[in-house]
Amino acid sequence: MPATLSYFIVRFGNGLLAIATLAVFSRILTPDQYGEYALLIATATVLASLFFQWLSAAIGRFYPNYSEHPADIMRAASRCFWLAMLGVSLLCFIALAFHEVLEGDPLNLALIFLITIALGRYTIGLQIANSQHAPMRYCLLSWTKLSAALITGVVFIYFGAAEQGALLGFLLGLVLAIWVFEPHPKMALSIGMVNARVSGEMLRYGLPLVLNFLAIVLLDLVDRFMIARLLGIAYVAPYSIAYDFIQLIIGPFLNIFFLSAFPIITYLFDAKKHDAVNDHLKDLG
Repeated sequence: MPATLSYFIVRFGNGLLAIATLAVFSRILTPDQYGEYALLIATATVLASLFFQWLSAAIGRFYPNYSEHPADIMRAASRCFWLAMLGVSLLCFIALAFHEVLEGDPLNLALIFLITIALGRYTIGLQIANSQHAPMRYCLLSWTKLSAALITGVVFIYFGAAEQGALLGFLLGLVLAIWVFEPHPKMALSIGMVNARVSGEMLRYGLPLVLNFLAIVLLDLVDRFMIARLLGIAYVAPYSIAYDFIQLIIGPFLNIFFLSAFPIITYLFDAKKHDAVNDHLKDLG
């Protein structure tokens, strides 16, 4: 119950900050600017889910089992993170080389690239905090990211950066949260000394989930791209504002119980304490 209450407070604060950002940005940006901002954030979200969400899920699955030797799983996670970042870099480099064909602004493509990597690293940081039963660090990461994104985004927009200012604020919020409150923000690349068994477990568990995460994200976001193509980018703004507002009200509360229960259930499952697992699953239900 204390963990559930802690995550309730965290997610409630997240919801308030996110709704405040939604309200402010939708008033100081034009419909075209907000529509462009929503599409670019959606693009970065899709890429982060494709390249990094599987790694976050694998950390959540196996970290409790290696809680006495966390260095093993963190070295494996670091190597997987850098491999995923290489994939993002190649994809974004190709997009930048063909930006005229794709009708994309090079600066927007660069921002998408940086946001994708920062969002992937931030999601991993949240997962580690949850797996370590550290709701306070989870809180500091998420509240710092949201509040810094709002404040810096407003400043950049005020000085004429429009939707790119909002994107830059989003990026700075991610970077600040990671750098200040993550114990190992850089996730140093380990050339050797990586436990092959741990890496294999993470890859076998996480990679098949890529299609699952991608399908979920695309179902949530593809409609914005369809509206932009069929009706115009200005129509994306009212749609995404209404959609995100409902998501911010309902989604966080459904996630609270999972955040508090999943690490314990995972640990008990690996310890083969199946009766205790069943009890916790009933409580979660």
